[in-house]
Amino acid sequence: MRFYGGLSTLQPSDLNRGLAGWLDLWNHTAELNGLPPGGGFDGARWGIEAGADLLIPLGPWLSLGLGAGSISASASSQSHFPSNDVVPSSHEIKVRAWAVPLRAGLHCLLSLTDRLEIRLQAGAAYYLVRVEAEYARDWNDYWEKDLYKLKSAGLGYQGGIGFQLRLNRWAAVFLEGQARLARISNFSGSLERTSSEGGSILQEGTLYLIDYKLAEGAVFSVVDVLDEQPSGPAFLKVRKAVLDFSGFALNMGLTLNF
Repeated sequence: MRFYGGLSTLQPSDLNRGLAGWLDLWNHTAELNGLPPGGGFDGARWGIEAGADLLIPLGPWLSLGLGAGSISASASSQSHFPSNDVVPSSHEIKVRAWAVPLRAGLHCLLSLTDRLEIRLQAGAAYYLVRVEAEYARDWNDYWEKDLYKLKSAGLGYQGGIGFQLRLNRWAAVFLEGQARLARISNFSGSLERTSSEGGSILQEGTLYLIDYKLAEGAVFSVVDVLDEQPSGPAFLKVRKAVLDFSGFALNMGLTLNF
């Protein structure tokens, strides 16, 4: 058995881009009203990873690895505009993303010395993904909040290389770098909008990335949850949003031999 954990990167790109697009739209509105821009949003990039693998020997140096893990990341940002009745005076965006990869792959263990070994691994993984995002806007006497709750699943690939130090015949410690490729689409779920006026509006459907054109010609990329793909002259490009869980991880761990 292998148990590990460490730092990880990921790029839930279209969600970051689409939420930033809504903020860019408000920045554009502020500019039209002679106000300075309020700031931008970068999104979730860093997180943590943990997992475990069961290694089934296929030979003296080759094993089949079956395992599961957890990858998570979060980000938040705040933007402020001069107080007025047209543009919200404050914006807060929060994103939280989780993925559970169910992995299968081959592990190759090569000896460098009596105690030091190098491990190579590669395989495929099925990713179960959940994402939540919150976009809150506050005027002087009114506020509204959008809450996204989405999930999807898809196939990805991973590989890694690391060094393992044997402590005894039963245990070893290791340091390992891993890379993964996992672009997940077809996110479904809900977008719930609440406000200080009470009540809520619930939209259910698929997460789309939309290149939206304003009447004066400015174009902004935004995300929305809709039950069907929108169409019309204002929608220059519409596609299902892709969240990119590709990235790298640096993990430390423990191997136990039974």
